[in-house]
Amino acid sequence: MSDSGGDGSLWRAHRLLAPLPTRRAATVSIVDQATSSVTNFAAAVVSASVLTAHEFGAFSIAYILYTLAQSATQSLIGQELLLSRASTVERRRLISAALRFGLAAGVAVGAVILLVAILIPDLTGALVPIAVCLPLLLAQDIGRYGASVLHAPQFALLLDGAWLVLLGALLAAVRLSAVTPTPFIMTAIWSGAGALAAVPGLVAFLRVDGGTATLARRYLARGFLGHRFLMEFFAVRATSQLLALGLGAVAGLAASGAFRAVTTLLGPLNILISSVNTFGLPLLTRAEGQRQRPLLPVLGLSIAVLAIAVTLGLWSIPADAGRYVLGETWDAAHSLIPPFGLQAAVLAFGSVYLIALRAAAPKRTLPLLLLTSACTVPLFAFGYLAGGVGGAAWGQCVASAIQVVLVTASYLRHTRRL
Repeated sequence: MSDSGGDGSLWRAHRLLAPLPTRRAATVSIVDQATSSVTNFAAAVVSASVLTAHEFGAFSIAYILYTLAQSATQSLIGQELLLSRASTVERRRLISAALRFGLAAGVAVGAVILLVAILIPDLTGALVPIAVCLPLLLAQDIGRYGASVLHAPQFALLLDGAWLVLLGALLAAVRLSAVTPTPFIMTAIWSGAGALAAVPGLVAFLRVDGGTATLARRYLARGFLGHRFLMEFFAVRATSQLLALGLGAVAGLAASGAFRAVTTLLGPLNILISSVNTFGLPLLTRAEGQRQRPLLPVLGLSIAVLAIAVTLGLWSIPADAGRYVLGETWDAAHSLIPPFGLQAAVLAFGSVYLIALRAAAPKRTLPLLLLTSACTVPLFAFGYLAGGVGGAAWGQCVASAIQVVLVTASYLRHTRRL
C-alpha cells in the first residue's frame, strides 16, 4: 500500500493516532506511564505473593531478560525516531520498519532464551513463555514508543491499558480458580497479556508500506546511529540488571527475586526520578549559569528527602503485612530496603546535577557514567564477598554515591569557569 491515497485514508481512520495538543499530550503521557508502571507492579507483587522465594526468583530472571531486550531495542531504534525531523509520512515508515525489526529481533533473542530455558531446568517454566512472547512484547513497546513520536500518546495508552486490563482479568481468573500458580503460569499470564496488547499496534503500523523492509535492515548496517546508544545502554544502564542476573547464578534464584521485589516496592519513587530526568531538562535549561545553580540542591534535596521517607515507611511495614504482599520473598527483601532506599535517595539528588551537566556540557556525562559503571562491578562483588546479598546491595549503593559525587563536582567545576 502506498502512502498516497489508500494509506492516507487508513491513517485518517485511526483517530487514536491523531496528534494531541502539547499540554494534553503531556497529561496523557503521564497517565500512560502510570498505567505501564501499575502493570509491572501488579505482575511482580501478585507473583511474589503466590510463588515461593525460589520460584519468584525464576520469574524475576524472566522479567530482567525482557527488560534488557526491551531497553536494548529501544536504545537501538529509539533515538532515530526521536531525533527524526522527517515528515509524518516518513516517520510512519520508520515506525513500521522499527516494528518489523523488533519482531525479527524478538525471534532471535527469544531463541537464545529458549536455549537457556532448556539448559537450566530451574528456569524452564519461567523462560519458555517469555521466549515465545518476546517478539510481540517488543512490538508492543515499539508501538507505544512510535505513538509518542507521532505525538499521539493516547494510542500508547490504549496499548498499555489493554495490557493492564488483560493482566488483571487473567490474574483474577487464576486467583479464583483451583489452579496452583507456578512460574510458568505467572510468566505466561504477564507476557501473554502483553503479547495480545501488541495487536492494535501491529494493525496500525505494519500496514504502512513503502520500503519498510529495506529501512529495517539499516539497523544492522555499519555506522548506524543507534549502535552508539546500544553500546551506551549496555555499558551504563544495564549494569544493575546484569549484576542481578549474576547474583542469581552465584547466590541462588531467591536473591534475584529479593532484588526484584525491592525494586518493585521502590518503583513509584524511581518513576518520580525518571520524571525529573524527562521533564526537568527543558525547565533547567531555561535558567542558565548562576540562576540555575541555586535551583539544583533544592530540587535534589527535596526528592532525596522524599526517597528517605518512602524507605523508612517500607522498612517499618510489619512482617505479617509484608509477607501478605510479597509472600516468602518479603524476609529477604526487607533486609535490602535500606541500601536500595539510600541508593534511590542518592540518585534522586544526583539526577538533577546529571540533567544540568548534560545540558551544559553533554560530552562530559558519558565518560563519568562509564567510570562509575566500571566501579559498580568490583564494589558489588566485594560487597557480596564481605556481606552476602545485603553486602552486594550496599556495594551498589556506594557505587551510586561515587557517581553522584563525580557528576556534581564536574558540574560545579564547569559552572565556575563560566
